[in-house]
Amino acid sequence: MSSISFPNSSQSHPSSSNSPLDGPFYSSSFEAMSSNGFQMNPHSPHPPRTPRTSVMSSNNTVYNPEIFTSEAEMEERPTDLEEEVDVDIDSVKANARARGQGIAPIYPADGTSKSKEPTSRPLLHTFLHASPPVLLELVNAFADDVSTFSRLGLLGKRTGDRAGRLADWCWFASTLVDLVENGVERSIILNSQREVESRLFADSMTGATAKSTPRNTRIDETELHRLQRQDYWLQITRAKLVMDLAFVSYDVFKLQRGKSAVKTFAGLASAALSSAKLYDRHRNVLVKALTF
Repeated sequence: MSSISFPNSSQSHPSSSNSPLDGPFYSSSFEAMSSNGFQMNPHSPHPPRTPRTSVMSSNNTVYNPEIFTSEAEMEERPTDLEEEVDVDIDSVKANARARGQGIAPIYPADGTSKSKEPTSRPLLHTFLHASPPVLLELVNAFADDVSTFSRLGLLGKRTGDRAGRLADWCWFASTLVDLVENGVERSIILNSQREVESRLFADSMTGATAKSTPRNTRIDETELHRLQRQDYWLQITRAKLVMDLAFVSYDVFKLQRGKSAVKTFAGLASAALSSAKLYDRHRNVLVKALTF
C-alpha cells in the first residue's frame, strides 16, 4: 500500500500562522496524523479525500446554562425542592382566595343565622296587588258601612242611597264570582273522587277481603270520605250563595213581585246555612270548650 504524506500546516500556510484561530482549528491530533501518513486503499478507483478533523476538540467543555445567570438571580432562585413546592402551594392558595372573594358564604361569619325581618309594605301596595274578588269585597264592605252610617243619621240621605246602591252591585258581583269559584272547586273534587272510586273498585275486583285489606285501600277509603265531606259543604255553600243572589237581585233590579216573601225566606235560609258552616268549622274548638 502506498502512503501519502501531508505537509506541515506551518509550511503550507505561512500566512495563517499569524491568525489567532489557527490553534483551535488545527490541533495536535492532525499533526500526528500528518507525520505518520495516511494509508490509502490501492484498489479504490477514487482518490483519497483530504481528511478534515472536527472543529470541536476532544477536550470540549460542556457549559451549564447557569453561567449566563447573574449572581443576583442565582441568589433569588430557590435552592431546595421544598421551597419550590411551597411557592406553588402559596400561589394556588392565593388564586383560590381571589376566586372565593366573590362567593357569598353559606353561613355568616359569626356562625349564627339571622332570619330576615319581614318588611312592612304600605297599604296602597297591598291594595294594588290584591285579587279582584278581595277588592270587590273591600269596596262592598266600605259602601255598606257608609249606607249604615246614613241610616243612623251620621251622614246625608243622598250619600247613603248612593252607597247602598254601590254596595248592592258589589254584593251581586261578588256572589257571582263566588258561584263560579264554587263550581270549579266542586268539579276538581268530583274528578278526584272518581279516581279514588276507580282505584277502590279495582282493588275490590282483585279479591281482597275485610281481613286482608291492604294499606293502600284503607288510605283510599279515608281519602274518599274526605272528598265526599268537602263536596257536601261545597253544596251547602252553593245553596247559601244562591240565597244571597236571590236576596240582592230584588234590590239591584228593583223587583216588586213577591219581594217581601222572597227576601225573608232567602235571608233566613242564608243565615241558617252560614251558621251551619261556622259551627262545622269551629266544632272541635267548641267540643273542647264544653268538655273542660
